[in-house]
Amino acid sequence: MAKTKIGANAIFSGPQKGLSIIGQHCYAYSGLVQVTTAREFLSFTTGKDLIVANFQFTLGEDTTDNIVWEVTINGNIISGSLNESGQAGNPLEPLLITLPPFSFVEVNATNFTGTPTQRKCYAIVQGRVYDA
Repeated sequence: MAKTKIGANAIFSGPQKGLSIIGQHCYAYSGLVQVTTAREFLSFTTGKDLIVANFQFTLGEDTTDNIVWEVTINGNIISGSLNESGQAGNPLEPLLITLPPFSFVEVNATNFTGTPTQRKCYAIVQGRVYDA
């Protein structure tokens, strides 16, 4: 099997809001984001291809706060999850979502607590790219 040259975007330079695509695979890592009220974790536009991706959300500290996650495509909320108090440190079940070509995707989280405090949260997307 011939080796394929991997482009410069294959180098992981740290968390960011954008989607990285390498061949038939893609990923996005928000890194640590402190959530008090509504916060944006990831924000990207898909290319010309179809993407089937797992979205994973984690509340990274023990708290009684409730974190609500939302995934939007072209401004429409299509899915979400809830990190309830006591779930800290345990990632939620991944959401398998098909992302259409040329779509604007966002992942946001909100701390829905009476007096929200900054909470450590993370969002990850890992997927497969298919020729459309």
